[in-house]
Amino acid sequence: MDCILLAAGSSSRMGHPKQLITIDGKTIFRRSLELAMQCCEQVIAVEGAVSLGSEILPEDNAVLLKNPDYSAGQLGSLKVGLMALRTERFFVFLADLILVQPSTFYYLAQLEHQVVYPICGGHPGHPVLMDKAAAALLSAASPGKKAMDVLKPLNPFFAEVDDKGIYMDVDTRDDLERLGESVR
Repeated sequence: MDCILLAAGSSSRMGHPKQLITIDGKTIFRRSLELAMQCCEQVIAVEGAVSLGSEILPEDNAVLLKNPDYSAGQLGSLKVGLMALRTERFFVFLADLILVQPSTFYYLAQLEHQVVYPICGGHPGHPVLMDKAAAALLSAASPGKKAMDVLKPLNPFFAEVDDKGIYMDVDTRDDLERLGESVR
């Protein structure tokens, strides 16, 4: 199963590129990439505001694509990633969610729904599992739409997981401090 790793954002709330912030010797992007590579056949990483080419090694099962219009939102980056998909089912994952447990990926992959969102304690998160019907809807969606709204006709399934990492992202300095403590 492929994974589209969205890493194109400008990190406006952080003030500088969060993808390249280092925690215990690894960048946030590299941590999320390694997690996705551990759980998926191929990772399609989408960059935008920041060049991430130096973070991908030749031996990685990953490709890096650029979204030149990254400021238009995540849907545009997702569409870029969809063009490189090789599998009928795939994950969409955010590069600043470095605490997700691999078991969450494996559990979601077993579920037979067109769209599966993980949820923990009432909080939805990522990775989101999708199939080719979801890919078709997302590819045809108008710019500026939210993926969750586009996917509503497929009646997404919300799978309860015991993994707070699905929603513990890094948007602010406080988030970064909290994450740094969790990683150590």
